[in-house]
Amino acid sequence: GGYNGKPILWDAQTLQSLVTLTDKNIVSIDDVKFIPGKNQLIISGCGEWQGAYCQKHEVIIWDTETYEKVHSFRSHGNSHFDYSVLRISVNPAGTLLATGTNEIILWDLSTYEEIATLENNPLFGSDELFISMEFSSDGKIIATGNCNKRPSFLAKCIEGKIALWDLETYTLIGEPLINHTDYIRSLSFSPDGQHLISGSEDNTVIFWDLELRQPLSNPITIHADWIRAIKFSKDGNFMITSSDDRTLFKWPGNPESWMTVACERAGRNLTQEEWQIFFPDDDYRKTCEQWFEGY
Repeated sequence: GGYNGKPILWDAQTLQSLVTLTDKNIVSIDDVKFIPGKNQLIISGCGEWQGAYCQKHEVIIWDTETYEKVHSFRSHGNSHFDYSVLRISVNPAGTLLATGTNEIILWDLSTYEEIATLENNPLFGSDELFISMEFSSDGKIIATGNCNKRPSFLAKCIEGKIALWDLETYTLIGEPLINHTDYIRSLSFSPDGQHLISGSEDNTVIFWDLELRQPLSNPITIHADWIRAIKFSKDGNFMITSSDDRTLFKWPGNPESWMTVACERAGRNLTQEEWQIFFPDDDYRKTCEQWFEGY
């Protein structure tokens, strides 16, 4: 899906396009997700633009066999989509849909009814949009990413935040995970649920230990632009990152191997300026022993 509002369904075996889905109520697409266990996909996007702002937001379910529209969440008259629906996510069982604006709405995919709202903590800024979200492999937790701090309302984000939510109580689990210096654009849980990987507009990737609630390494700069998408393989042996720099990287699933891979690809250490951005409270040190210190 893209800015022309016409998602294309492709055959994964032949790599040929099967059909272009069209709906007069959607003019651009923000996110697309398949529903596990069903021949259906969900599309979020904008139905009406006024200048640079979307005035009408749509979330639509399509049947991938008949190519017919199954359900439009706006048709139920909800008012939750006053903000852009930038991200959608479906739990592994295919029973729960999460839509992200400045709040997360959880929907029952059998009844299409809203079942819970996860709201931004006012301490973190209630108007910040959720830019990323991902269900854990067991469906018991959803991780969300957005901005935690900016100098002023219209200023650039200077601190990203990852929140973990309990989907039985619909409450936050502990304090947020904070180490990025910009929006959190992408999240992915490891299949065993012990780790989380995050990608940010600060161009870095962080591997988190969810039991310790700490990063397992320094933020890794391997891409030259925003990290748009991250995904673990089903067996957890590797992960893929993609970026606005038009590159994709395949990473080992073992976090202990990350620094070796990152150092080989980067070919240098962090500069003094980069170190001050990511580790302002720590003395500079080499993270890649085979390379000279950064200037």
